[in-house]
Amino acid sequence: MGTLINGNDNIPYSICSNPNNCSNDSLAPFHVYQGSPLRGLLNSHRPLKDCGPNHLGAKDLATWYRSPNGQQIITTSIGTPVYAAEAGTILQLSFGWDHCGCNNPNCRDSNFVGIRSDTPDKSITHYVHVSPLPGLKIGDHIMIGQQIGTVDISGDSCGPHVHMARYNQNGIPTCNWVIDITQIPTHSWWNTVFGMQYHPYPYHPHR
Repeated sequence: MGTLINGNDNIPYSICSNPNNCSNDSLAPFHVYQGSPLRGLLNSHRPLKDCGPNHLGAKDLATWYRSPNGQQIITTSIGTPVYAAEAGTILQLSFGWDHCGCNNPNCRDSNFVGIRSDTPDKSITHYVHVSPLPGLKIGDHIMIGQQIGTVDISGDSCGPHVHMARYNQNGIPTCNWVIDITQIPTHSWWNTVFGMQYHPYPYHPHR
């Protein structure tokens, strides 16, 4: 049995992720995240599983490369670092949950980090199937690109990935979002081999 800690930041919220209880807000303003939860080749326009009526506010993301024969090879694994896609304050922490199935509708509890964005709309982003870094606390301010956890397969997961979900300030999900950065190299040779541009991740706080 795991633990869910909900913070209270004076903005009332109730996260709705159950398709039986709510639906995506199709009228929400479109949002572009300036960061990415994973380092490597990532495309939120073509996720492992896209946002929709049965996947509220969420896209399942993983890094990958294409083999010489054209096959897409997933490189995200258990323990892969996860980073904040934009700055904000930790609003929720869920930890201690085990793996309980693949496509199991009765298995809904997972490890995750929930962050209230610094953006004017004060939206909430969930990074699910993610073990929070030890020492993170409700109310901690997180910078864009700062590591917040590692990939796991807690809850209902068919393999290592980040289930990234966006909600408005009150917890209503929306599919109107995308990650702007789709190619983040892990080493300098990526720029030579794949023609990628650098991005200064991960964030390292000044010591």
